Amino acid sequence: MSPTPANGWRPGDLEAIRIALGISATRSAVEAINQAMLQLEQGYPDAIPTARILLDQIGVLDAQLLQLNPVDHQSWSEQHRKGPLPGSSAAAGVPPTSQVDVVHYATELLQVEERLVSSQPVSTAEALQRQRLNLCNQLLLTMPALQSWSRQGQNALPAFTAALLRG
Repeated sequence: MSPTPANGWRPGDLEAIRIALGISATRSAVEAINQAMLQLEQGYPDAIPTARILLDQIGVLDAQLLQLNPVDHQSWSEQHRKGPLPGSSAAAGVPPTSQVDVVHYATELLQVEERLVSSQPVSTAEALQRQRLNLCNQLLLTMPALQSWSRQGQNALPAFTAALLRG
């Protein structure tokens, strides 16, 4: 088997493009991918190594996304702390020396319970999805003919927000 030239496609690149961009496995879609690959090969072969690197990076992100556990999909964190009141002798770790100190040291009144629930900026899964979408958009810039076929490209477009005017 001969090695792949630096500016040529690898045997599995068509399928990698299809998976990366979320294109269905229909005959017309595969033909469109093949045509886009051919256009890039004929028009600007120096971009093929970049496209292959993008495909490899998307494949690595897909593998990481498959290995995530349910906690990695959450963007909320909860911290729970129960202990002595800050500033008390119990918090300082000083053992009691008098009877009054023993009462203060052992009482639950000097205990504090804190629960902090906050939102993290993004979950691990969301961060990986954003990276993947960014790479897919870069791939679509290299192969713009696939924009209409890609589900990734359609998700990257801004939502329609203008008012509809009737004439």
